[in-house]
Amino acid sequence: MIHPRTAAALLALPVVFAAGCDDRNDPAPASDAARDLQNDMAEAGRDLRQDAGKAADDFRDAARENLDEYRDAMRNRLEELDNDLDNMGDRIGNMTGDAKAQAQAALDRVRQSRDAFADRLDSISDSTAEAWNETRTQIERAWNELNEARRELAARING
Repeated sequence: MIHPRTAAALLALPVVFAAGCDDRNDPAPASDAARDLQNDMAEAGRDLRQDAGKAADDFRDAARENLDEYRDAMRNRLEELDNDLDNMGDRIGNMTGDAKAQAQAALDRVRQSRDAFADRLDSISDSTAEAWNETRTQIERAWNELNEARRELAARING
């Protein structure tokens, strides 16, 4: 014969198993899942912020490299311009009268513009990556004006 306690335990087993399978009666698994989800989302947010910060740093570094390369290329252009201006100065030295005085005055103006351009070019190292596009546009415009003044001077000297 089965002991009365054993019988009661056997009869209670289906109820215990049924209650254990019903998640609605046990709030712990749901709160654990919510906590896990919340932790995963927080970690994903941290990762996203780190990735965004790294991307911004990479962009700034690339812009800085691009800026340095541009500044070096423009300095090379300035050296070529200086050579052209020196050659024009030599030709002006062979001129006479009013033509010589006017050409010399024009050469002096171009050299002043060249010096102002060089100063502006040196100032781009102070540019932030965000301001670089605007600065580059201004430098290109100034270079085009300077180059046009050089062409006009060459035309005047060459007659």
